[in-house]
Amino acid sequence: MYNTGDLCSWNESGSIKYYGRIDHQIKIRGYRIELEEIVSAMLSYQGVQQSVVVGMELDGEKYLAGYYTGKGVESSSLRTHLLDCLPEYMIPTYLISMEVFPLTPNGKIDKRALPNPTAELVREYVAPTNETEHALVAIWEEVLNKEEIGIKDNFFELGGHSLKGIQIVSRINKEFGVKLELKELFISPILEDIASKVSIIQWAKSPKNSEENIIKKDTIIL
Repeated sequence: MYNTGDLCSWNESGSIKYYGRIDHQIKIRGYRIELEEIVSAMLSYQGVQQSVVVGMELDGEKYLAGYYTGKGVESSSLRTHLLDCLPEYMIPTYLISMEVFPLTPNGKIDKRALPNPTAELVREYVAPTNETEHALVAIWEEVLNKEEIGIKDNFFELGGHSLKGIQIVSRINKEFGVKLELKELFISPILEDIASKVSIIQWAKSPKNSEENIIKKDTIIL
């Protein structure tokens, strides 16, 4: 026998009634995640004063949402920091900056009063302008199950997480013949930026743009 961290009780019929976790561990997409480990990683970033991470469910899927306080802390920079500390599946889909945390009468952070991370998101549609962007939009719309995705849209604001990121990167690498890593999507989650990276990789792989040909082209024969 071992301590599972679950809170349960026997009922009169001899069955076990499950109430939830005693600790702060949750299970998302097959991974058991200790929320306090993510909180610690967030607090290790300079400027973050307080942080709390919660598991949440949107449209039938489970996500991680990280809330933090601290002036001048950009969520994109914080996400990059977390990538150096944690595996991709532990990176919160949503990172929300707050002025102060809501508190309970006992002075603890009131997790139930934390704002919905998607409530204030405003998407401005910008249409794709070239073949690469059109192809990426099609991939994102299929994997993320969203419509009218534009080139300014953010992978995480659309509900992206590590599993969907793996699917998107795999599709990109297969369809474009490139070797894009999952970390690149986490660092640059805007579709337009990913399209630029794909185009640069393709340009570099082109035989006419290889280092050898560029050297030959620039060599002056005396």
